[in-house]
Amino acid sequence: MTTAQDGQAPAWNSWAPRAVLAWTLLYGTLQAYWAFVDSPPQMSPVGVDLIAFSGWKAVALCLAAAAVTLGLGRLRQSIVARRVLLAGAWTVSGAWTWSADCCPASAL
Repeated sequence: MTTAQDGQAPAWNSWAPRAVLAWTLLYGTLQAYWAFVDSPPQMSPVGVDLIAFSGWKAVALCLAAAAVTLGLGRLRQSIVARRVLLAGAWTVSGAWTWSADCCPASAL
C-alpha cells in the first residue's frame, strides 16, 4: 500500500469507486424490481425496507449516488465542479445515513 508521502494514491483508491458504483447500481436495480413487481412483506423493522427510502425514492437516491461516484472518478475537473460533486456526495451520504438511522418508513 502506498502512502500520500510518495506522491501516489493508496491502492484502495483504484478499486473503491468501482465497488461503490457496482453496489449502488445493484441495490438500485433491486429497488426498481421491487417497485415494479412487489416488495417482500415484513422485510425489516422499519417497514418495507432496511432504510426509510423505498421504491422509487430509493432508486433515485441510488442514481444520485452513482452519478456522484462517476463524477468524482473523473481525473480532470475544475475546482468548482469538484466542490459541487463533493457537496452532492455529502448530501447523498447524509440522506442514506438519516434514512437508515432515524426515520421510520411510514414518515416518508
